[in-house]
Amino acid sequence: MALGLITGALTGILFAPQKGKELRSKIMNERKSGGSGAKAVGDDVKQMGADIFDIMKKIAATEEVKGFMGQAKEKALEMANVKKEDLDELVKKAYEKADQMKKLVKDYAECKKSKIKKAVKKSKKSKK
Repeated sequence: MALGLITGALTGILFAPQKGKELRSKIMNERKSGGSGAKAVGDDVKQMGADIFDIMKKIAATEEVKGFMGQAKEKALEMANVKKEDLDELVKKAYEKADQMKKLVKDYAECKKSKIKKAVKKSKKSKK
């Protein structure tokens, strides 16, 4: 995918009317002096990257983007708080369920213990 983006960008640069003509001229001059033309392309791509970075900085500094980022931060904090509250509620319910389970297990064990005692008494009486 990255290779496709690079290829597309280079193709766009080379075939753009004025800018492409300048770049093709730089490539030809570099090749005439024994180079491959890669430096000319690399320099142009580097400049294009710097230009895009400058544009992105200007866009990021606009009030619209600043407002959007502020709203996004607020929403993220809201979601974090909701999740914390939800988690607290889930933990509370888990403790309640664990307590219920402990009681059930205790009652079951006591019932079994009682039945075992009765069975032992009955067994002792029958042996006599």
